[in-house]
Amino acid sequence: AYVVPAYKAKVFNGVEASMAQVSNILLIGFAAAAIFGPTIGRATDKYGRRAGTIMFALLYGLGVASISSNAFWVLFAGRAIVGCALSLLFTAPEAWVGSEASRMGLTEYLSETFGLAYTGDALVAIIA
Repeated sequence: AYVVPAYKAKVFNGVEASMAQVSNILLIGFAAAAIFGPTIGRATDKYGRRAGTIMFALLYGLGVASISSNAFWVLFAGRAIVGCALSLLFTAPEAWVGSEASRMGLTEYLSETFGLAYTGDALVAIIA
């Protein structure tokens, strides 16, 4: 995985991170998304997709900033925060675009818009 080198290079108490430690750090992100995803979804429904998208950016930024730490608990917490942020990423922005397009009477452009977005995502992933 592309994320493993960022954690593998970490040193805890003078010892390089083990694959088990790296695996646990990555696992907590998925677990956080699974555990908190439904609550995050309900909060996005309550406070709006725009707020959810902004919250994604804030949480993701905070979580990614944790990678610079060598404290295991900070990496662990940061990855959990990223997991929660990704729950927002996969719902809030698309729903926000859809509701805004509907509000503005531009729903006929949604198919093309999302098609271009997903094609762009795939191209960026291939290039990276």
